[in-house]
Formats: sequence, C-alpha cells, structure tokens
Amino acid sequence: MTSYWWVNHKQTFKHEIEGGYLSSPKIKSNGDRNYFYDTMADAAVGDVVLSYANGKIAYFGIVVEEASTSIKPAEFGAAGDDWDNEGWHRANPNLSRLAMGKWLQRALQWHVTQ
Repeated sequence: MTSYWWVNHKQTFKHEIEGGYLSSPKIKSNGDRNYFYDTMADAAVGDVVLSYANGKIAYFGIVVEEASTSIKPAEFGAAGDDWDNEGWHRANPNLSRLAMGKWLQRALQWHVTQ
C-alpha cells in the first residue's frame, strides 16, 4: 500500500531540490529525537512525497530507494548549523515541479493535516 509523506523544506530547500535529494538529521544537535526526522527512514520505495516550501506544495515525487545514513551535505553551509552532522539521505526521490491551482494546494494541506 502506498503511503504519502509531507516534507517541510526550510533553509535547505534550494540545495535539496537542485541536488535531487532529501536530507535530514537523525537527531537534534542537543541529542533529542524528532519524530519527523525518524519518518525519513520510514518512507518505502513507491511512496509519494509532497514537498512543501515557501507557503505551498511545489514539488512531488516517488521514493525510489531506501534512506541511508550520511553526513550533512557540505553545500548546506551555515544552513542547518543547529543540526547534528549525521543524518538521513535519500537520493533521487524523483521530485517534479507540481503545477496546481491554489484550491488544490489548500485541499492537500487540509487532507494531510487531518
């Protein structure tokens, strides 16, 4: 069964989209766990990813491989300074630009939060 995943991109959005990958820390820099970081490893091949950034869902993709352990990408620079250096990396989630009307964006946002 296909699962659907919502990714909140913030400071690393441009790097991840242009680089063709998703990345997140495994734990916070203070050592605490974060539920959303943990779910990066839960997405299975074939699952759908909705990419949310700058107030809208702009990309979607299909998971094509399992997440692997990786260090924080160097291109992040100062972005993510408060993250732990070890994280999850998911190469090539096949993110594609999503052209949709604002009504569909609102509907998806409402559906995912319910």
